[in-house]
Amino acid sequence: MLFNLLKIRMDIYLFNNYVSFVEKCLKGDGEKRPRGRVKGLADYIGCHSTFISQVLQKKANFNNEQGLKFCQFMGLSEDEVDFFFLLLARDRSGTADLNSYYQKKIDKIILGRQDLKKRWNIKGDDLNREHEMEYFSSWAYQAVHALIQIEKYNTPELVADILGLDEKFVFDILKRLQEFNLARKKNEKWQVCSNSLHLGKDSLMIRTLHTNWRLKTLSDMHSGIGKSGLHYSGVASMSKKAASEIREKYLNLISDIRDCVHDSTPQCLYYIGYDYYPLLK
Repeated sequence: MLFNLLKIRMDIYLFNNYVSFVEKCLKGDGEKRPRGRVKGLADYIGCHSTFISQVLQKKANFNNEQGLKFCQFMGLSEDEVDFFFLLLARDRSGTADLNSYYQKKIDKIILGRQDLKKRWNIKGDDLNREHEMEYFSSWAYQAVHALIQIEKYNTPELVADILGLDEKFVFDILKRLQEFNLARKKNEKWQVCSNSLHLGKDSLMIRTLHTNWRLKTLSDMHSGIGKSGLHYSGVASMSKKAASEIREKYLNLISDIRDCVHDSTPQCLYYIGYDYYPLLK
């Protein structure tokens, strides 16, 4: 019987060694391993249950074939399998130099996953540099672009009324979106041509994007628009391990939200924003 990672929700990128990951996968959400799970893994791999216990006690290691069988047993993706094998290779390293070699590769993957554009494997840019700078210069471009995806709000008059913007300003934005190949006019109504744009963390406009929306949020909170929304602010001291785990949880949540939005029919408009960063230099 195969145990699918989607059913036993474990994120391999939160673990700093392969044995801890194996242990947690076998336990699932409980404190103890369900009866028969170790035997099920042993039977699938083709070894004795005693060997699995030795691995969990760090008295033995999987070889590559056994490691691949475990990944298949857990239903890991190709990227997760690659990461598992880096953990496995590092943990079996016989020298400090070899351990360091694999650790650098592990660190590179962890760092790369913090860039959502790379994490989601978004290829190329939808806008040229000049258009990108204009589009992300004001929150209004994104809001107008998103709002016309909702069928009952796809005229300049309605968009202007909903967003509290000047109608001529909205119409000018729509014309620019048309020039950017992001929107088109059909029977006096506007439709989107492309509904998803993403700035990489290395973009020149990334700070402008974040600043504009945070200023918009502050304004909406004072005016009462954001009263029914969800707002949370807090400061916490924690271990470095916990800090890394929380970051990964946020990144996974953002990915899940992205999938949820993609699979839904546009009916309302929400701003989504997160801030999570170290206060110490």
